[in-house]
Amino acid sequence: MAIKLVGPVAVFFLIWYIGLQQATKVNEQDRLLDIKLADKDKHLADTIAEKDKLIYSKEADNAELKEKIDLLSSRVKSRDAEISVMQNKPVPLLTGTTYTYRLKTKSQKQIVLITGKIEEIDKVDALVNSENTHMFMSRPLENSVSGILRYHGATKRNNQIVEKGDVIADALAKKLEDAKCTVPVPAASVFGTPAGELSKNGVRWIFHVASVEGTPGYGFRPVANISECVSNVLKEASKPEYKVKRIVFPLMGTGQARGDMEDITGRLFDAAIQFLEKTSDSPITSVYFSALTQHHLDTYKKVIGTREVTLQT
Repeated sequence: MAIKLVGPVAVFFLIWYIGLQQATKVNEQDRLLDIKLADKDKHLADTIAEKDKLIYSKEADNAELKEKIDLLSSRVKSRDAEISVMQNKPVPLLTGTTYTYRLKTKSQKQIVLITGKIEEIDKVDALVNSENTHMFMSRPLENSVSGILRYHGATKRNNQIVEKGDVIADALAKKLEDAKCTVPVPAASVFGTPAGELSKNGVRWIFHVASVEGTPGYGFRPVANISECVSNVLKEASKPEYKVKRIVFPLMGTGQARGDMEDITGRLFDAAIQFLEKTSDSPITSVYFSALTQHHLDTYKKVIGTREVTLQT
């Protein structure tokens, strides 16, 4: 039996039915929206996780790469040190660190300790070559101040000295010839020559001083008056034609000549200080001593610390 609704009741049921349908449709749309939002949230979470994973991976890779580089660098340094010990050749200090000591009696004059290889020193006017009394420069590849200055002052092509490119050695030979010198020359004799290719560092002159003498079968030894090597070089370098204000000495007489390092250092320093104090007309203001190794530098500091000088900080 069918029920027929009329009047207000029919209207009520019609409105209720339409509302029910709309509510059901809205609920379904909400459900679908929630699903979509959940999917988006999951995708976003996955994306963030993947990004974090990638960042962590790159950081881990970078850390691993840095660790490998540090390890390799450490191995190279260790190997260099081992090779040095095997060759009985200390590792040179980096070039250019200076320690300035002003004279207490003349503050405008100074002794300067400078680290590193003498051939790399720049911004000075002259270098000193510790030479033998025969004025025979060492072969260019020998590990001596003479050989090093000869090689680096020469004109080269593909690291080989070209014909007539042995500039410093040739200039020294000509200087001796022009002065009509016979060899061996007297101990502490000094001869100035141009610096050749070392002029690229700003160095203009090389002063060769007879600081060691040789005896056949016995090798070299420091000359007895080694302090005069310093004063004679400074006297020669003070001549107007050179215009020298800054000059660098190596540690003379302690290499192949095997002189006592601390004793010779004291004598060299004393000669330099005495010259600067007593020679008022010299243009030289700074006398440098090159410290190739830490042992040289430590010895220099120990000796200079007992002299009448003041360390500038």
